[in-house]
Amino acid sequence: MRQLSALLYIAGGLACDCVFAVMVGTMLGMTTPVYSPAGLLRAPALGLGPAMLVLTGVATLIRTNRRVALFIEASVILLIGLAAWSVPRIGWRDSAWLFLYPEAASLLGAMVLLLIIRRAWVGALLGAILSAPFFVYTGITLARGHMHGTLRYTIEDVSVAVPLLLLLLSLIASLRERVP
Repeated sequence: MRQLSALLYIAGGLACDCVFAVMVGTMLGMTTPVYSPAGLLRAPALGLGPAMLVLTGVATLIRTNRRVALFIEASVILLIGLAAWSVPRIGWRDSAWLFLYPEAASLLGAMVLLLIIRRAWVGALLGAILSAPFFVYTGITLARGHMHGTLRYTIEDVSVAVPLLLLLLSLIASLRERVP
């Protein structure tokens, strides 16, 4: 059951990160990016929850006493994958400022929080709670629009519904792991 929960945490965190990356990429297609130090603080705050979910999932999946090394290795793999996806499309400068720096900062923040917390279920619970507000608000707005007939069903609905479902399942799995 723990392996399934760990895979659920990883999938939920990666789904949230993917939606955020697609949103940044979409905005990049509409406007020129503004590089500011404040942007380097806001973006990692949004990515903290998904980063906590991914690192908690990795720590739950691979049991070891060397959690710091495991967190660093998982973070490096995630950053290499993100760089391989984003650099050929938009170049080093935009990729570093819009994707790599914020993701590295959120992974570092998640690593510090998880080392302080020390309990996997608390890390997963906190990660799901930090990730959920955007998806819950957007899901409620979309559901209200569909109920009133003002919106048509599109692929964007799926890009909100799938991470929301994975986050809810992660939340339930983390609570279930605590309460037998």
